Amino acid sequence: MEKDNPWRSLAPGVWVRRWHRLDLNLGLVVGNERCLVIDTGCDLNDGRQLAEEIRNITDLPWQVAYTHDHFDHFFGTAAFSDVQAVWAAASAEAFTVSAEIARTHWAANFDRQERPDLAAALRETPLVVPDRLLTEDTHLDLGGRTVTLRHPGRGHTACDLIVEVPPMGERMSNTSATSVVFVGDLVENGAPPQFGDAFVHEWPATVASTLRSRPTIVVPGHGEPTDLAWALAQQSDLKRIGDLCEQIRDGLLSVEEAIPASPWDEPTLRQALSRLD
Repeated sequence: MEKDNPWRSLAPGVWVRRWHRLDLNLGLVVGNERCLVIDTGCDLNDGRQLAEEIRNITDLPWQVAYTHDHFDHFFGTAAFSDVQAVWAAASAEAFTVSAEIARTHWAANFDRQERPDLAAALRETPLVVPDRLLTEDTHLDLGGRTVTLRHPGRGHTACDLIVEVPPMGERMSNTSATSVVFVGDLVENGAPPQFGDAFVHEWPATVASTLRSRPTIVVPGHGEPTDLAWALAQQSDLKRIGDLCEQIRDGLLSVEEAIPASPWDEPTLRQALSRLD
């Protein structure tokens, strides 16, 4: 990889881009016949830069996978011309509703921050909704490499999607080793997980399902790619904060008593508590 290429190679044909906004991770898996782009950034301007960078790596036809329905992961897709398919674990209608709520909220937030450039870009970005609804594990043939798209359960959102990438030339199965797994915001590195749309009771089991193939590299939605042991530790923390929320709900602990035992800060604990039921 050239020094000025911002895409980092994780394995042969597997790349990650640490995007400057929100420390977001975008993914790319290249086969012999097509490539898969995993998430596309926050707005059309992000998407244009990402698409141009990817074209410096490969000129193969592309498909796109959305790891979930938060705007920073899929608003850049309009910049990707002639996309063969857009995969997601929720319907086009669900993405439309989520997108317009996020567009209104975040554009207003950027206005308050006196960032009219970001607000305008978000308001003007065309929406590209998924046209392939993931209803079961899907083995996507990229030509000489097959990746697996899965909805492992509800966790960070109702529509989390992961991409399992086995070593080159191998097909994914329940027993084969995964080289890399892109997990979206089911785990995060460097910041607390966000519980605003979360399913607190289900999230730990969903992460367990996500890691069932014992991947070598785990790519979180935000922050430095990490390994299986780190991701399992975050699963344990998700279980811990859920247990604390249950104890608060049942009157066994106050929020103040639970804060020292929480793996994350008070705002995160309170946000998780608000989503408990």
